[in-house]
Amino acid sequence: MEAHVSGEVHLTFVHQTYNRRQGNCTPRGMVDAVRAAQNVHMPKKERNLGKTYLAEWRAASGMTLEALGDEIGRSHATISRIENQKQPYSQEILEAIAEVYRCEPGDLLNGPPPDPRTLQRANRLRQAMRIFLELPKGRQDRVVDDVIDAARLEGVLKPDLARLGQDDPTPAKID
Repeated sequence: MEAHVSGEVHLTFVHQTYNRRQGNCTPRGMVDAVRAAQNVHMPKKERNLGKTYLAEWRAASGMTLEALGDEIGRSHATISRIENQKQPYSQEILEAIAEVYRCEPGDLLNGPPPDPRTLQRANRLRQAMRIFLELPKGRQDRVVDDVIDAARLEGVLKPDLARLGQDDPTPAKID
């Protein structure tokens, strides 16, 4: 047999079956040694994945693991493992989460969100937009009219823009 093992495996398994008459290691000893070497478990190197503030950002936004997972196209289990530092995050995932929270990817690593109310508001606006897009077109038009009327009452919207129903401040062509 051409192959040979070395080190502690050799001493432990092969030498026990050393053939004194032939002056070499027996094939049986080699088979046992190879089997033993294959069953040796290498200790797992602990990876320090570093602190993230993903859980804090999610909690401040009022989102569940499932809701965030749906937003970024990942499972809630994946998000949980990343938040608990059991799985490394990728740049792609950080960017997707940052887009949901309307922040920079680095913000998710550097600290908790500065104002949870802003995140909760952004989450509610996203939810409202999804609902709005599912409404029939006629109902969407009425909702837009209601928002414009409310803005006019609050003094946020100039009368010309409210009358024209446009959000672009440039004057509209009137035929």
